[in-house]
Order: sequence, then structure tokens, then C-alpha cells
Amino acid sequence: MKGRPWRWRLAAVGILGVGLGAAGYGVFSALLRPPSLTEPTTVIFCRPSGSELRMDLYAPEHATTAAVLYFHGGAWSSGDRSAGTWFPRIAVALIARGITVASADYRLAPEWPWPAQRDDAYCALRYLKAQGFTDLAVMGESSGGQLAAVLGNEQPLAAAVDLWGPTELSAIAGQYQFVFPDEAALDEGSPARHPTGRTPILTVTGSDDQLIPPEATLALADALAAMGIPSDRLVISGAGHSMEEVDPRRLVDPVVDFLSSRLGP
Repeated sequence: MKGRPWRWRLAAVGILGVGLGAAGYGVFSALLRPPSLTEPTTVIFCRPSGSELRMDLYAPEHATTAAVLYFHGGAWSSGDRSAGTWFPRIAVALIARGITVASADYRLAPEWPWPAQRDDAYCALRYLKAQGFTDLAVMGESSGGQLAAVLGNEQPLAAAVDLWGPTELSAIAGQYQFVFPDEAALDEGSPARHPTGRTPILTVTGSDDQLIPPEATLALADALAAMGIPSDRLVISGAGHSMEEVDPRRLVDPVVDFLSSRLGP
């Protein structure tokens, strides 16, 4: 198919027309509980080394050429495309703004150490481009956020959002040697060591993250700042890793605004 992306239908429960009485929250801020997504359209997007990798696609009724590609967390070794604390909230809000959302699997360590994860992420990008999506952004949580940061640093995209994923791996190298087995892999997986500014990036972390130190997540943003390249950052005071205790209004709106402003018509 040329020129126009495929069309997938999505229904979201409890998003449009939701209000909180006198508080008057907006359509996206009103999501105090995770929304529900209907069953996605699932496709096989890549077959590396005989593995079949799948992608779930959600789109508005009137799809455009804009899409956000999401990568799940799980320490590069667990989880799948359906995982993610914040994925449903952010996906529903993006779709309400006319943006298609895709969530892709990738091969997992220790069976598949780095750079298998990065290679699969690139394969997912190529698939979306082949379907006619020309305005592409990437986003991920934790290890998926690291993947989004790597892709956004290595090639120009409309936007990238790193949700508490490390951009400098030295602080956690000992824990994840089964993913990044040598210095070359650590270097390739640490975009802060090779900052480019090719893609506008929003980095989100919690000030009390005990799993991924905030400075490891913010390393790329700091490196870009040292080069005089602006980037966006959101540090949520008192929040830990995954931010399950955070009011959705503090996270969903900034992320959706950042992405939609760069993927708009």
C-alpha cells in the first residue's frame, strides 16, 4: 500500500466525555484509572533468526501518516508488547488526537544479548515506514525507553520519549552483563556517550528511582545540554521506578502534548 497507512479501528472505554465535576479536568487528565483498549490488529513484522516478532496496532478511525512506536520494559529479558504500566493511558490519549500507536515485541536476553533488541526495534520502524507512515516517533518504558533513546539518537525521527530508561549503562553494567556482555555492547547501548541531537527527545524519570538512577536516565539530556542542544526533561519529585503511584495527570498530559505537537498536521 502506498501513500496512506493501513486503517485499524480502536474503541476506548471511558475517555471521551469523562468529567470530574467541578475539578473540570481535560479529556486526557480525567484518566484516573487505566483505560481499556479493544483487541488490536496484530501482525508479524520481522523474522530474525527464525523468530516471529509481532506488533499490535491501534489507530483512530481516520488514520493519518503519523504513528508512535512503543517498546515495553522488562530489563531486556522479560515482558512483551502488551506490557507497560503507562501504555494504555498514553495510547488512548494519542489515538484520540488522531495518531496511530504500535507496540512491538523484540528478542529477549539472555538468549539474545545486545544488539538483538536494537536490531528488532529498527525492523519495527522499517515495517511502519513500509505501511506508509512518514511521521514516526518512538517511546518506551524502562529498558524500552533505552531502546527509544538509542533509536532517536541514531537517526532523525519526529520525536522520542524515554520513560525512565538508562541512557548511560555504566552504573548498571554489573547487573545486566547477560544483556550487554562486553564494553562494545555497553558503548552501543549508551546513547549519552554519542549524543547527536538528531531527534527531539523527552526524558522522564522519578527523583526516587532506586532501580535506574535518575542520573543514568538523564545522561543523554545532560550530554545534549553540554553541547548546547536543547531537550525536554520531566523529573517527577518523589516518584520511583515505573511511577505506579503517580497521578496520571502529572505524566500523561506532558508526554502526549510533546508527541502530538511534533506529529501534528
